[in-house]
Amino acid sequence: MSRKALLFASGIWMFSASAFAEVTAELAQSNVRLGETVTLTLMVSGAVVDQPPQLASLNRDFDVLGSRANSVFRYANNSMQKTTRWQVQLKPRQTGALNIPPIKVGNESSESLQLNVNASASVTFGNEVTGTTSSDNGDSVQQTGGYYADSNGNSDSSDGSSDANKPEDAALTEEQQAALSENKETRKTTTAPAVPLASFDIEFKEPPHLMPGMPIKVMLHLNHQGSLLPAARIIPPDLGDARLVELNNPAPFVDETLDGRKIRHVQRNYLLYIDTAGTYTLPAFNFVGNVQTEDGNAQTASLSTAPHNFNLQEAAASPLNPAYDLQMDASWNQPLTNLKPGDRRERTLNIKISGLPSASLQLPPLPQIDGVTIDQGIASHNDITSTDGIESTLSVVQRFTFNKPGRFTLPDWQLNWWNINTSAMDNLPLPAQTADVQTPGAATASDQNTDTTSGAITTRLAPPGVDGQTTEIPLQSNQPTANPSSLLWPALAALALMLALLVAGRAWWLSRKVHRLEGYLDQLQQQQEEKKQIANESEIYEELALLCHANQPKLAKLKLIEWGQCVWPGEGVATLQDIREHAKHPTLNYVLEDLESALIAAEERTPYEWHSDLLLQMLNEIRHRIIRAKTDAMLQFNALT
Repeated sequence: MSRKALLFASGIWMFSASAFAEVTAELAQSNVRLGETVTLTLMVSGAVVDQPPQLASLNRDFDVLGSRANSVFRYANNSMQKTTRWQVQLKPRQTGALNIPPIKVGNESSESLQLNVNASASVTFGNEVTGTTSSDNGDSVQQTGGYYADSNGNSDSSDGSSDANKPEDAALTEEQQAALSENKETRKTTTAPAVPLASFDIEFKEPPHLMPGMPIKVMLHLNHQGSLLPAARIIPPDLGDARLVELNNPAPFVDETLDGRKIRHVQRNYLLYIDTAGTYTLPAFNFVGNVQTEDGNAQTASLSTAPHNFNLQEAAASPLNPAYDLQMDASWNQPLTNLKPGDRRERTLNIKISGLPSASLQLPPLPQIDGVTIDQGIASHNDITSTDGIESTLSVVQRFTFNKPGRFTLPDWQLNWWNINTSAMDNLPLPAQTADVQTPGAATASDQNTDTTSGAITTRLAPPGVDGQTTEIPLQSNQPTANPSSLLWPALAALALMLALLVAGRAWWLSRKVHRLEGYLDQLQQQQEEKKQIANESEIYEELALLCHANQPKLAKLKLIEWGQCVWPGEGVATLQDIREHAKHPTLNYVLEDLESALIAAEERTPYEWHSDLLLQMLNEIRHRIIRAKTDAMLQFNALT
């Protein structure tokens, strides 16, 4: 191969290698005041994803207060891709335009950035507060976003010379210089960051133009070291008439700090509904539980969130029915034709709602029609929660009884609702319909000039030559005279046959109705069993998540098989291979192999980093897929019934 070809091939190889490794840097803000902190975010992907960043170049102009890492896995193109996000807390040492040099991660480097640092002011803006607490040894510790670091920092100069030899220290006496040097040596030994045992905070997502009945998403974030023991719990406040709906919870995940400590993040999601306008204060949520640290000791944590104030303005319409999406379809059990007085027709409305519980939907009033009785009832309803919100289904039956003959117009019927996405009223209309109810026995008999009151037939003839005159000539009929007694028995036989046919038809109709009712009750019982199964599955999943957080692969395997038996009942799930076959998820094979490797390492007592957070993420995707399938099946059942 020629030299040019070798150079070309090596250039292609270097380009390919660099394409699969990338480090990007971003500042949370470009202007800060002296004494404030700023967050530097590093996104690392490719071959250097597991290597920590080299932050020594920042020590010239900044104090590095702490850092944490969050790994994100993504399955694409039949391969697992991992990205690590590092968040570094920096505190400028001086004012001016400070340069953040390229941060090196492995053989890759980020681009350089610039931060403008202004002189400090005595005014506090917003709710941003920097506080200090005292550690056990009396040192001052600064709180920075839930992670703690020594506020004194490292005072070594960049050239390695001692602080005692600086020009500003030359004027001090030898005794003062010795005391100063001893104080600085003491500060050097206390610069290790101190991560809190646990933190508990709250986050809100409120729709625009917040009005009564709208869903307010409440998210609780619990961050802790070590593992939560099973008795740990979150206690919601007493909300009176307000309704708090608990949603499904996302899989917990783990952040890793720069010095290798792991911070576990647990999130709980709720929807808050309030039906009256006004100004409200949401009381604190409380967390009580024991946290087992890495050294095996259990410490009690009792935490509370801060109260939250919000305002609900007056509703734009009544009823409001706020939702993110609302769909409805209507069907009749029989056509509005061949109607007679006393006939009934039923119209079924299948309604699907996003963001609003089925019990909160307000239906418009029924129309009043003279000669028609209208009844309305709820045939079935179901609410299914996910991590994002609530999806509800509602089946409404409207029964129309036509009491007298005539033409009746069923007026149009509109379901009004507030579209949260567009912040405007919307409606789902049903057009007006006409029903004709016939009078019983309305058929007309044909006129005829035949007199059958006697056995004779009278014919009117006009003799020739006589105009305008008629002569009645009685003629004797050739047919025998009918005997009234001979006509009675055929009439009774026909009547008995009609009654037998009516009884048989009624019995067939009742048996068919009973059969449909039995099928409907079986479906309802199956729905109730599925609801219990979903609740049982959620409880098993939560226990599995706790075992994953506690790094217990043996117990997690048993709990995972129990979860599979709950999700696929009657399928004989007894091994991890059975879960692979029923889940049919390509990434799950990878995480189950990872679990099996962790089990082997536990048997051999060798260290192994088990990605339990990825296992929970994959299981959560499977859970959502199964819940969606069951929701579609319930909607189809409601449409058929």
